Amino acid sequence: MGGIQAKEGSLAEVHAVRGGQLILRVASSQTSGRPSASRQNSSSKLNLLIPFDGRCYILEQSMDVLEKVFLQLSPRELALLCLTCRTMNLVVSEFLNHYCASYNVRMRLKQFYQRNQDLLLPKEIVLKDRLDANSKHQLLLYSALNQFVGEVRRVSLCEVDQFDLLANDPKNIMKERDVALNREVVVIKRISWFYFKHTFQNVQPGSYSLQIRVRLSNARWDSHREPQVPCQIRVCQVIQGSPIRTLSSIQIDPKSWSKIETHQYLPELDGSAQVIFDRDSDWFFLRLNPFPIGSPSSSSDIQIEFDDTENPNRKHGVIMDFLELRSIVKPFGQV
Repeated sequence: MGGIQAKEGSLAEVHAVRGGQLILRVASSQTSGRPSASRQNSSSKLNLLIPFDGRCYILEQSMDVLEKVFLQLSPRELALLCLTCRTMNLVVSEFLNHYCASYNVRMRLKQFYQRNQDLLLPKEIVLKDRLDANSKHQLLLYSALNQFVGEVRRVSLCEVDQFDLLANDPKNIMKERDVALNREVVVIKRISWFYFKHTFQNVQPGSYSLQIRVRLSNARWDSHREPQVPCQIRVCQVIQGSPIRTLSSIQIDPKSWSKIETHQYLPELDGSAQVIFDRDSDWFFLRLNPFPIGSPSSSSDIQIEFDDTENPNRKHGVIMDFLELRSIVKPFGQV
């Protein structure tokens, strides 16, 4: 607004109009006439540091450069980036469509749910419902890329090839229906030893990981008898006409089970396996480190053994859900 001269060296400006009256604000003419030297300097520095001419320089980059940038961002960060402007939303959407189509994520996801429909995790069921309800689910597909880009085979412990005690000692090791999972699981109540074996047939060459989904309920391995022999988990490759080759193996000390239940660190598993707890329940995965399957002229069979027959002490409170053999495929550009 315009101003009127008040006293010498000052200027009265119209600040507001209330009830038909003018409210004036008096300021020195030096301040209102031109900015001080310090303000001029700070303004000039700001202009030098952040020049703005109305252009968005990131959108002027090639799609190859933008793809490398987007690959460094998490799905949440990509979602926030889409909110900056309509053009950026279109560019990110084009990247997501291209990336998911390159790995055929939609088909792989469909195959995963068809093959493992009876052994899904609660979070996988939620993801499927969200994908079905959302017509624009490119970002959801991208966020699930690492989970589903490789082949995943699961088998319930109730249906493994060999689990003799499950049929011979139904009082102490039995099948029980888990209400939350809506399926049967194996419950070990009180046994001296147990052993199971399963073979995944026609496995293609590549890098794989094996994991067992387990829950512990006041678990313990009695220790009043000797020897205290650890249980063993072995992964072997079976090729017709060739000797069985061990791909991976771990030993678990009897005292480790109670440590796992209380989320204690297990140094004995370093370099051979990981214990990965579910954030939403008391289940966890006992995951062996990745192992390579060689490249014979044809596919081979992978045999899994869980052997706890050498320890005579009784075992209590172990619940097992399923075995999982997962092919590890790293999408291009991700580390």
